[in-house]
Amino acid sequence: MPPRLRCPKCGAGLCELACSECGVRFPKLGEIADLRVFDPPYDSKDADWQHATELLRKSSQVSLADLIVFHFQSRPGPEGVTLPPDLVRRYINFKVNAREREQKQREEARSLMACLGVPVADGGLAVDIGCGTGGALVVLSAEFDHVIGIDISMSNLALAKKRLEEHDVLNVTLLAGCAESLPLPDGSARYVTASDVIEHVRDQERFMRDAYRLLDADGCFRLNSPNRYTLGREVHVNVFGVGFLPRAWQSRFVQIMRGIPYEHKRPLSYRELVCLCRAAADDKHRALTETEVIRHASIPAASTKGLLRRAVISSPFGAWVVSTLERRFGRSYVALLWR
Repeated sequence: MPPRLRCPKCGAGLCELACSECGVRFPKLGEIADLRVFDPPYDSKDADWQHATELLRKSSQVSLADLIVFHFQSRPGPEGVTLPPDLVRRYINFKVNAREREQKQREEARSLMACLGVPVADGGLAVDIGCGTGGALVVLSAEFDHVIGIDISMSNLALAKKRLEEHDVLNVTLLAGCAESLPLPDGSARYVTASDVIEHVRDQERFMRDAYRLLDADGCFRLNSPNRYTLGREVHVNVFGVGFLPRAWQSRFVQIMRGIPYEHKRPLSYRELVCLCRAAADDKHRALTETEVIRHASIPAASTKGLLRRAVISSPFGAWVVSTLERRFGRSYVALLWR
């Protein structure tokens, strides 16, 4: 059974989604409780609720892939701007292929935990913060007694519900909530994951503290973050060089290059990620570059490029050189925090 929910505003326990301390009663859309304390970044709660209602109505008529396409075709992009076709295709593929991507990330996390001496325990409760369309929920449901998926977008949760139905998953609870005010009690989760989330939250330090708060005595929190200073394209808008500009200039630059806003996105540098991990978990954390993940997790090479990379990092010196460069200019990082 999932733990008793707590009020995201005052932290008191909830009884049938009502808080006796602050007097707030939270609504539900079908089986999904709405515990958000502020609006999602690109929509009002009302607009998001209305769109989610339409997705739930349509979900019995189409497949998940078709529902995701409908999701993007039936609503405008951020601030009413029409997204470029290449970004729409990228976002659709990202959501459709979520389960396969999350399966690889979970296997990687288990290998990293074992290598770093962090307990790799199944059973108990797993929590996916920013669960999106539920790819990780399907993966985790086979390993843990119960899984809770939390997302600020009710529309994403409607898509996640469809994915769970297609995979006959029954031990998952979906909640609409904010990553900085998680509606779960302290020490309730064995495993917490947040894939591609930290760069979107309003308060990154508060998010890290609140996610770490959920861990039980043997718990582990895994997250990943794109690098602000990557030499590649910024993953959300497919533009080179965004992160090298002062943050105050980035939105204007993206507006000029792509004609779309660049709001509610704050990718971290390696140093910034390490500082946030240290503030949340003291010395019980590790931030890793892609090369360090490959070495620790023993990930097999899937291409000629991968084989060449593995050959370079097979020596300690080669691994040190590549990891040093990646800490500054790599594509992304993985971080583990534990009790």
